[in-house]
Amino acid sequence: MRTRGVLLRGLAVTTCVALLMLSACSWTGSEEAEKPRPLKIPIIEGMTYYVGGPVVANDSFGRTRFRSFAGEVEIPPSRGMVIGHKDLGNKAYEYRVWINGDPLSLQRGTVDDEGFLLNDYQEGFAKGKLVGRLYFTYDDEKEKLSTKVEHVDPETGELIKTEYKERDYVIGGDDWEEDEDDEDDGELIWEGNIE
Repeated sequence: MRTRGVLLRGLAVTTCVALLMLSACSWTGSEEAEKPRPLKIPIIEGMTYYVGGPVVANDSFGRTRFRSFAGEVEIPPSRGMVIGHKDLGNKAYEYRVWINGDPLSLQRGTVDDEGFLLNDYQEGFAKGKLVGRLYFTYDDEKEKLSTKVEHVDPETGELIKTEYKERDYVIGGDDWEEDEDDEDDGELIWEGNIE
């Protein structure tokens, strides 16, 4: 019986200490702490937000592509990956991706006849600043994707250089081998279809 009393007292003391610590952590002593923290991700009219990531499938060419997004939320959180998708009408769309509240990319395009998202424009960001723009052109007869890549100075917004690339629709074609003159210098390099 004595052990049971000691255990109950220990449990009561532990519970009280935990509650005291919890209340101390939530009290800052200032009125400013009561104000809601501003959202880092903008609420854009007509945009639906997701935290579950893309729903992917293979199209008739064998490409793995986005069909939709999963994990719809009413208010986007400021932590983790958030995708915002907006239907622009006439099969056009825009979607944006944020990581921990900072913009990562913006994509625009159309929904194809199979129901897949077909990007024709993309912007990429690093530390919240624009670093590149991509323009995609699809040739279904040749099963080729042509990409125009514009590298942008994140500080000035000026165009640094433009590159053109052509790739097979399906990974594994001859032009998917590494270029011998490509070096990994730690910079963000976009190549090919990022869908």
